[in-house]
Amino acid sequence: ILKIGAVVLRGDGAVLIVQPKPKHAGEIPPFVLPRGSRQYADDAGAWHDARDVVTGEKHKDRLEPFERALAREVEEEAGVTSDMLARANVRELGRLEFASRTKGKYPIHWFVVRLAAADATGLENTVPEDALSVRWAGLEEIKAMAAREFSAGYVAVIEAALSAPH
Repeated sequence: ILKIGAVVLRGDGAVLIVQPKPKHAGEIPPFVLPRGSRQYADDAGAWHDARDVVTGEKHKDRLEPFERALAREVEEEAGVTSDMLARANVRELGRLEFASRTKGKYPIHWFVVRLAAADATGLENTVPEDALSVRWAGLEEIKAMAAREFSAGYVAVIEAALSAPH
């Protein structure tokens, strides 16, 4: 599995959703959950994204652990620092198939990150490195947004995260 993702939760069950930076000028990306590609170390020890299956297979013995990818991606995309992650209740949901609007289905290794109350407060006022904005939303609001402004493939992942024991 080359992709990891996180459902970042606040104590009341609200979900941190992210509006990523657009890939093309003029594009307004839908809100998503924080996620990204695992990396692999080259012979010199430099890290590179393993964005496709061929690259992942070629470097499978050098892929970063899922936990390292989680820490990197939630900071880049959601503003959740390593200190915040250390204080959070983190558990693995594991592999779930993700239905992308444009790329079909593919597996993502998911985590649930329940932030400490003090860390969740004010997080929506940060602008992470790889996002335009982040904000908290409840499940019903996210379902309503799924028609246009939220990527609908994430709804089942959020439901699984909310129903899993913490």
